[in-house]
Amino acid sequence: MELNEIGEIANRLWLEIPKQFSFIHLGEFLIMPNHIHGLLNVETQFIASKITEDLNQPAEMNCEPAAMNCFSTVGGFAGNENPLLNKNISQVIRWYKGRCIFEIRNIYADFSWQTRFYDHIIRDQQSLKNIENYIKVNLLKWKDDKFY
Repeated sequence: MELNEIGEIANRLWLEIPKQFSFIHLGEFLIMPNHIHGLLNVETQFIASKITEDLNQPAEMNCEPAAMNCFSTVGGFAGNENPLLNKNISQVIRWYKGRCIFEIRNIYADFSWQTRFYDHIIRDQQSLKNIENYIKVNLLKWKDDKFY
């Protein structure tokens, strides 16, 4: 498939994911005309050690007694519980979709993603092979798609 300008941006930013998130390795992926398929391999040892490292750091608290406003400088009012500090697929997809929207709206103002994404934990080699094959042949099925 030949990608248009929007597809080129989506492709380029997908390839930048490992540069932004060192705990991610890219697997098979495909940019379709109206969606993408992609495998993200998460290094769980990195995540566990990074989270442990972060949680072992004392959180600095800033408190203004007059306003009774206390928050952690690490993760705002939620401190280490702030979900934006977690190294996970949601953080990666949030970054990817946000960067795509920022760049694509410069050429197509009405661009938007659906609000959610589908994820699935791959637990064995056979499942991985099946999903990789699904991604590879998905383009061949595009003409049967209701949005073709």
